[in-house]
Amino acid sequence: MARADRPLPNIPVKHAQIRKVLNVTAPLEAKLRAYIAYYTAQQSLDPRQAPSESDTIVAIVEDFLQRDREFGRYLRNEAGQKRGIVDESQTVGMKT
Repeated sequence: MARADRPLPNIPVKHAQIRKVLNVTAPLEAKLRAYIAYYTAQQSLDPRQAPSESDTIVAIVEDFLQRDREFGRYLRNEAGQKRGIVDESQTVGMKT
């Protein structure tokens, strides 16, 4: 699927502030601001309703991680392994 065919990520209005420090290069900052302008136009938002840079970064990262199938498979495998460890530890000493 081409990137143009993908829907835009859902950027919530007024997301909690990012508590991490990110070093953003000048070219990336320019792209981020251009993306916010693009998103605002595509969603027919008033410029005063434009999402903040932190809201946009969070939404883009979350959207990217949700779409990465290999990463999703990795997370499911990790969760399954952890669940298996917990389940085995709960049955230690129990008669089966």
